[in-house]
Amino acid sequence: MVKACGGLPLAVIVLSGTLATKKDLNEWATVNRNIKAHLGRGNNLINEEGNLHKILALSYNDLPYKLKPCFLYLSRYEEDSDIGTEKLYQLWIAEGIISTKDQIGEESMMDVAERCLGELVTRCMVQ
Repeated sequence: MVKACGGLPLAVIVLSGTLATKKDLNEWATVNRNIKAHLGRGNNLINEEGNLHKILALSYNDLPYKLKPCFLYLSRYEEDSDIGTEKLYQLWIAEGIISTKDQIGEESMMDVAERCLGELVTRCMVQ
């Protein structure tokens, strides 16, 4: 899988974040097949420009549906900007990105938002 990333650190990091959410070897094999499908047989990132976005797309497409709006919301901020997490949580809640149906047990809405951000961090989608 690292070979498919062409040794590009960002691609390797994003791929590792995707793999971190997988529970068994069958799920890893699925990710491996999807990388090949995205990059095409015989192509790699070093030889063909533009394939890095395919690795990143794989990572985005692998996100659970509920996390996609959370991730996309971050595009309103400039790259490498510091984002106050508490304010971000409040904005997600106010915009309806996080709702009561996302709660597990006695979780507060802020807990749900924190859990969603934590999942994005685990997947290496944000730092």
